[in-house]
Amino acid sequence: MTRFKGFMAVTSAALGLALTGAGPVLAAPHFQPPYGQHPYEEQGPVRLQNLIARTQTDLRDALAYATNDKQRGRTRDAERHLSDFDKRLTQGRWNHHDLHGAIESVQNVLDHNTLNAADRQNLRRDVADLKIARDVH
Repeated sequence: MTRFKGFMAVTSAALGLALTGAGPVLAAPHFQPPYGQHPYEEQGPVRLQNLIARTQTDLRDALAYATNDKQRGRTRDAERHLSDFDKRLTQGRWNHHDLHGAIESVQNVLDHNTLNAADRQNLRRDVADLKIARDVH
């Protein structure tokens, strides 16, 4: 019986310490960067290249709903602008004007193409993120 009481005391102490240490971790909110700092600042070109790849994928998804040559042309133009910007970024050349042109091309797809709701929402998110990346740099 004495061993059992000793075991229970040690177990209770260990459990209490574990729960006390886990409390602040469980209560901590999701990490947000400090005000005025955006995630694109931290990881630079790699993070921006991932955003460009995501936008190009969203444009390809939107291309499936293009009903005429003008809509297909706008979508391909936006993809080309993003690809040109990405190529220069890979070479270490940041061009604010090229990124601005790519954003305008994607916005042109949003403004004039027939899109389903999910594709429209994805492209709006992409445009907003690209604008943030442009403004950060």
